[in-house]
Amino acid sequence: MERIQIKKIINTAKIEFKKWILDPRMLVLAVLMIFIHSMVISPLIENAEIMGEKINILEPFIAVMNSGVVILILPLCFMALIADFPKIDTNTVFIISRMGRKNWVLAQLTKLFFMAISFLLVVFIVSTGLVVLKGNVSGEWSKVITDFSEKFPKYSSNAGARLIPLNLYYQFPVAQAAVLSFLFVFLYLFIIGLILLFFSIYRMKTAGFVACGLVVCLGAATFAIGSNFQWLFPMANALIWIHKSTVIREGIYPMAASVAYLTIVPVILTIFCCIGVRNFNYDNITEVVY
Repeated sequence: MERIQIKKIINTAKIEFKKWILDPRMLVLAVLMIFIHSMVISPLIENAEIMGEKINILEPFIAVMNSGVVILILPLCFMALIADFPKIDTNTVFIISRMGRKNWVLAQLTKLFFMAISFLLVVFIVSTGLVVLKGNVSGEWSKVITDFSEKFPKYSSNAGARLIPLNLYYQFPVAQAAVLSFLFVFLYLFIIGLILLFFSIYRMKTAGFVACGLVVCLGAATFAIGSNFQWLFPMANALIWIHKSTVIREGIYPMAASVAYLTIVPVILTIFCCIGVRNFNYDNITEVVY
């Protein structure tokens, strides 16, 4: 029976993660940050200046994680950044022969964990860092979010006023909203990566990329039309605000059900990956890559 070797798993994941960070495709992340600044941060700052108030520095990040548009772009950008995950080339034969199939797949899961975490950390740092001089740290939602539309009705339909909906700031404290948003979107991205890993192990890497695209796009489409089928996809489950109504303490869809979805699906995919890797034929690399 193959022995789990933690040191080899961590070392392999660390080496591959460093290569990923230095990949030229990281330019996609820079473009994403520009998009986030234009779509989210700039409108919130404009509203803060109109009102003469400071925003909570967590609010831009929360707005990013709960925007119907940005939550479509985020996983697509993440997919572009991890398009070759798991990295399989001629060196893979040597790596797997040295560490074993099970340790290799565990190293890929570790790498995926750090890729998803670091991706969201960059979004968090940029979202909060760009407003740190114009915002404050508080445990409460700012008046820019809660009172702007009421005090400035002529601006109530502008982009900044619609970024954080009523059912988000009515139902969740600001810190809880930030933590839950980070966690739920992280699990969404982790599922995307697991789908790629699953299909690669079963020698259908291109099909895996198509499957990820369908999961993201169908999730966005069902969310946009308000269909109950939206709960079959990770996107709706990752948006915390659509679980609640604008009436305090009244829910639309159980948060517990989404927590179960976002944890059970990764567990199932991980199990299938661990089962599939037993018969993983790494001798014919071209079969796996394409």
